[in-house]
Amino acid sequence: MITNDELYRLYQCFLSLGKLDSRYALVFVYNSPDGIDDLHKSECIYPTEYTMIINSFREIFQYTYSYDSEHLFVKSLDRLRLKHKFLLVYSMAQNIHGIGRRTLIPLLCKYYNLISIGSDEYNSFLSGNKYIMHRLLSKDAYFPKTIYFTNPGDYDYSRLESIPLGKYIIKPIDESASIGVEKLEMNSVNELRIYLKEYEKQFHYFCLQEYIEGEEVEVPLLYILDDYYCPGVCKIEYLDNKDYLDYDSVGLDLYRFSKYSQETTSIIKSAITAANKLRFDTISRIDFRIKQSIPYLIDIGANPTISTHSSTNYLFERDFGSKSSVYHLLVIRALIKEGLFKPPFNQPKQYRI
Repeated sequence: MITNDELYRLYQCFLSLGKLDSRYALVFVYNSPDGIDDLHKSECIYPTEYTMIINSFREIFQYTYSYDSEHLFVKSLDRLRLKHKFLLVYSMAQNIHGIGRRTLIPLLCKYYNLISIGSDEYNSFLSGNKYIMHRLLSKDAYFPKTIYFTNPGDYDYSRLESIPLGKYIIKPIDESASIGVEKLEMNSVNELRIYLKEYEKQFHYFCLQEYIEGEEVEVPLLYILDDYYCPGVCKIEYLDNKDYLDYDSVGLDLYRFSKYSQETTSIIKSAITAANKLRFDTISRIDFRIKQSIPYLIDIGANPTISTHSSTNYLFERDFGSKSSVYHLLVIRALIKEGLFKPPFNQPKQYRI
């Protein structure tokens, strides 16, 4: 695992070189709330977030561009490619529907030989399918007991007979930002069956997951210099008398973060094992509930939001002293991968562009 000292020296060296020249440009693609249905507005970029993100990139690029839809980005590609030799693209855009809804921009980057500084098309596809990620990790992580419903209109609710009464979390397998997440108290199988049939009408692909009594933590990981860097483990603290994150909690920012004070070695190891198994090679976030010192994996952000109010930004700011640092590190990682930021032969501990 990359140490903080190693990455900090690299980061400071990069900043000392000044802004990237006119050969380079950063393109930010996102969804604004305009024209997005109410359910997905929490996944959009609002003015305060936009300002923070674009200003972070302006600190290291002379040229930055932003487009608030995939369509506008596509329309501008030819002009941008003529103007700049290296286009670095950061995308938080999606078409909001379907498992592959975040994959268009990464695929375009590959086709046009652009430099994506976020998750590639494989990671972006996985980010929309909790079921596939669970299957890939079935032998490598502790999971709460989970039943997946993946065949709309033909669900076998008889499987509910085999699970004990108690508390459960229900959530879609193809949504993020806690969309559709609810906590249920299962007092009778028949009552739950009726509820799930109604839930199915809105969310066609979903899962029922045992609720783990314990602290909720999030572990961001950055893959850089052919290894993972972890800024730490972040504890979620709820501000609305709940003990889990639902749509309202996320949309209204009714939660805060703190550095997890308990032993973290096994948690970080579990997160890295999951990220490595899933071939996450950019930035990711692995979420756990801790019960009797066992980290139960409850969610995976293969293409996580890293805006101001996120555990990722919270931890990187603590390590590097700036809300911009995680965006800068994504750029550094991409430049190294492309061979555009490397040590000269006569100064092995120095870097150049």
